[in-house]
Amino acid sequence: QPMGVAAALPENCPLCSSSGSIRDDPWHFLSCTRLFRGELTVRHDDVARALYRLALTMGLKAQLEPKGLVAGSRVQPDFLLSPPGRVILSDIAVCHPLAPGAVRAGDGVRTLGRARRIEGMKRRKYADLAGQRQDELLPFVVETCGGLAPSAVKFVKAMAQAASEHLLLWSRNGILRELVAQRGTAMTFLEGY
Repeated sequence: QPMGVAAALPENCPLCSSSGSIRDDPWHFLSCTRLFRGELTVRHDDVARALYRLALTMGLKAQLEPKGLVAGSRVQPDFLLSPPGRVILSDIAVCHPLAPGAVRAGDGVRTLGRARRIEGMKRRKYADLAGQRQDELLPFVVETCGGLAPSAVKFVKAMAQAASEHLLLWSRNGILRELVAQRGTAMTFLEGY
């Protein structure tokens, strides 16, 4: 038992009543299924809004949850970015690589393992939509520990390149601090108490 840390935490999650969930995973609240429609969704939406605000600040055309991209399609990405000469579709995910399921699957022990797996799932889900529209598909997947999946890095670079063309100055570190969703991660963890 770590020095005084585990003793301060309850053994079971008060939200999902999973036996020993906090004893076995002190970060349980970052992946508790009872928070999927609460703080975890807020965290996801905060990342989407941060990207949107950032794009507008950079002078880029952006749209949150674009509707009607293809008639009859039921899939709806979180974000549409239109830097000069490109259209980028993106769907956002915030994942916790230390969740027990991610660790059991081996994702939590490889650098960006969980983010890469979810990025692949997003690519499969939106491939037809992006192909029909001939748009570039860059899922934006960020881990609660701060890592960005390869497509998220490309997305940030696309924004930076377009912003430099608009002669706006910004700091890559500044965007990463906001996009890591520190507030959302903290709020999700605290929601369990």
